[in-house]
Amino acid sequence: MKFQPHPYHLVEPSPWPLAGSIALFITTISAVCFFHGYGHGGVFLTIGLLSVLFTMALWWADVIREGTFLGHHTVRVQQGLILGIILFIVSEVFFFLSIFWAFFDSALAPTVELGCSWPPAGIQPIEPWELPLVNTILLLSSGATVTWSHHSLIAGDRKNAILALIYTIILALIFTGVQLYEYYNAPFTISDGAFGSCFFFGTGFHGFHVLIGSIFLSVSLYRLINYHLTKHHHVGYEGAILYWQRNAVLVAFETNLGSPWGGIGTPTRGSATGLYLTLSTRLITVLKSFVSLYFYGLTFILTCYINFLKFFSGISGQPAITTYSLCFEEESVSEQILREAKREFEDLKEKFLLDPSKYNGGLTPNSFKSFINGLFQSEGLLSIYFQAKSLLKGRISLQSRFVISQNYSKETAILFLQLHQVLGGIGYFVFEVLDSNTVHLKFKVNDSKAILTTILPYLDEVYGQKAWCVQIFPLIHQLTAELSNKWESSKAIELISLIYSLNPEGNARKLSLEEQLKELGLPLPNLVPTLPTFKENMKVPSIPFIIGFFLGDGSLGITLDDPKARYPMVYVKLFFHLFQKTSPETLHMFSLFAQALSPFFSLKLSSNSEGMTLLSLSGKKVAEQVLPFLLDHQKFLYWKKPQVDLTSQVAQIILDKEHLTKDGLTRIISLIFNSPVHSHKKSSEYWLGLIEKAFPEGSKPRRGSKS
Repeated sequence: MKFQPHPYHLVEPSPWPLAGSIALFITTISAVCFFHGYGHGGVFLTIGLLSVLFTMALWWADVIREGTFLGHHTVRVQQGLILGIILFIVSEVFFFLSIFWAFFDSALAPTVELGCSWPPAGIQPIEPWELPLVNTILLLSSGATVTWSHHSLIAGDRKNAILALIYTIILALIFTGVQLYEYYNAPFTISDGAFGSCFFFGTGFHGFHVLIGSIFLSVSLYRLINYHLTKHHHVGYEGAILYWQRNAVLVAFETNLGSPWGGIGTPTRGSATGLYLTLSTRLITVLKSFVSLYFYGLTFILTCYINFLKFFSGISGQPAITTYSLCFEEESVSEQILREAKREFEDLKEKFLLDPSKYNGGLTPNSFKSFINGLFQSEGLLSIYFQAKSLLKGRISLQSRFVISQNYSKETAILFLQLHQVLGGIGYFVFEVLDSNTVHLKFKVNDSKAILTTILPYLDEVYGQKAWCVQIFPLIHQLTAELSNKWESSKAIELISLIYSLNPEGNARKLSLEEQLKELGLPLPNLVPTLPTFKENMKVPSIPFIIGFFLGDGSLGITLDDPKARYPMVYVKLFFHLFQKTSPETLHMFSLFAQALSPFFSLKLSSNSEGMTLLSLSGKKVAEQVLPFLLDHQKFLYWKKPQVDLTSQVAQIILDKEHLTKDGLTRIISLIFNSPVHSHKKSSEYWLGLIEKAFPEGSKPRRGSKS
C-alpha cells in the first residue's frame, strides 16, 4: 500500500457504484412496467428492489470495514461524511416543504373541483388529537431515548447506551404499527382528490423515513453491541441520530399544522362570515402551532449547528476528535487534557504531512526499522482474537491486532506518524486517558492482510515471545483458510492452541485453553498439540534496536539518598536500567544486548523481587560511558531526550565534583524538581533542609561521595 501525504481516503476500486446503478435501473423500468400491467413486471420489480438492498448492504459493509477496522476514516473524511448527512437532511426538508406547499395551497384556496371548501365535501378527516397525537408522543419520546443513548455512549456507559437504543427501536416499531392501523381505518383513500393525495403522500413518506431510520438505528445497535462504536468514534451513529431527530421534528410539524388544518371543518357556503370565522380559527391554530414548533425546530437546528461546529472548527484528530458535550455541560479535567492532546496531535499531523522529511531526524530506513523492532520488543503487542460463537457454528472469525503504545508527547506523536508513513499509511491512532490523567497514544493495525503483508516482514529482528508471534502468525491464518474450506476438529484444536500460545500468560483471555475447548464442544486432546519448532533469533542486535528497547523498557535518571547511618548527608546516584520480565528468552536477549554494548560499556545482569531481569549500570560510569553513548545516538531518543538532558546536567556536576559542595547539591535539587520528567518521593524543601544541616556555615566540602 503506497503512502499518501494527505488525510483523505482515496477509495479502492469498488463494484458497488456500477451494481447500484444497474439495480436502480432495473427497479425503475420494472416499476413502470408493473404499474402499466405488463407481464412479469412484479417479478422484475422484486428482483430490482432486492438488488438495491443487497448492493446497499455490501457497500455500507465496506464503509464500516474501512472506517472501523482499516482506519481510513480520518477526521477530514469524517467531516465529509457528516457534511453529506447534513446536506441530505436539508434536501429532505425541501422535499417535505413541497408536500406541505401543495397541502396549504389547496387548503387556503380550495378550487371548484374541491367544492370550494377544505376539507373537500364528503371527506371526513382523521381526528388529530387521537392516533396522530399518540404517534407524535411516541416519536418525540424516541428522540429523547436516542439522545439518552448518545450521551451514555459519550460518558462511556455502554450498558445504558445499548438499553436506550433498544427502547428507541421499540418505540419506532410501535409508531409504525400505529400508523398502519391508522391507514387501515382511514375514512378516505389516496385517490380522494388533493386531500387524500397530500395526506397519504406526506404521512406515507414520513412513515417510510421512520422505517429507514429504524433500520439505521438497528445497524447502529448491532455495531454498538459488537464494539464498533466508541465514545470518540461513532460518526455513523451520529448520522443516524440526526436523521432520527429530523423525523421527530417532522412528525411534530405534521401534527401541529397538517392535521388541525385539515380537521377544522367546512365553511358555510355562500357565507362571508362563515368563511371569515373559519379562516380566523385556522390562522389562530397555525399561530399556536408555530409557537410549539419553534422549540422543536430550535432544538433540531441547534443540534445541526453544534455538529457543524464540531466537525469544522479545526478540532480534529484520529479517531474522531470531537467534543460531544453541549456547552451547558462542564468538561472534566481528563476530557480537557484529552481534547488538548488531540488538538496538538492534529496540528503536528498536518505539519508532518506537508513535509515528512523535516521530521525524520536523519534516520536511514534500516536504522529506523531496527529502532521500531526494538520499540515493539518492549512496548508492542501482536495478537489474534476469535469469536467463540462463530467457531461453534463451524465458521472461523479471527481479528488480528498489532499495537504499539506509549504515553503521549510531541515526540511520541512524531514517531508514530513516521511509522504510519513507513508502513504505507496503514493503521490508525487511538487516544486513552489513564487514571492518573495521563494521555496514552496507541498506533493500531487491525487488518489481517496488512499485518501479514506489511507488518510481519518488518518485524524480523525481534526475540523471544515476539519472534514466536511473528513466526506462527502466517500459520494461524493458513489453518483458518483450511478450516473455512473443510471443518476438522483436530485442526480447530491446533488453531486454538496456536492462538493461545501467542499470549501464554493469558493476556486478555477469560478462559484457559482447556476451558475454551470445553466451551466450544471440542474434545480435549489426549496429548497437547505439538507446536511448531521455535527458531530463536541468535543475531546480536543493532544499536538502534537496543535504543528502541530502552525507550520502552529502559530508564535513566538520578536517585537521592539520605541513609540514617550518615544523617544528615545527601547522596546523589546515577543509574541506567534495561528491564523485562524474567524468562529464558529475556536472559538470552539481554546476553546479546551486553555483547552488542561491550565496546561502549559493561552492564551487570541481575533480577529483583518483582520477577524482573535487569541489565544495569550505576554510579560515575553512567556519566562517563552511558551518557556519551546516548548523546552520540540522540536522534533515536525521542521522548527520552529530556530525561537524558537532565541526567547529563547532573552528571556534569558530579564529574566536576561540585556535588560535594552545598551549592552543587542545591543546583542538583533545583534541576530535579524543576524537571517534568523526574518523579519525586520527597519534597524539595526536605532535601534543601537536609543540605542546610549537612553544610552548616563555615563547613568544608565533603571529601567523598556516593555517586
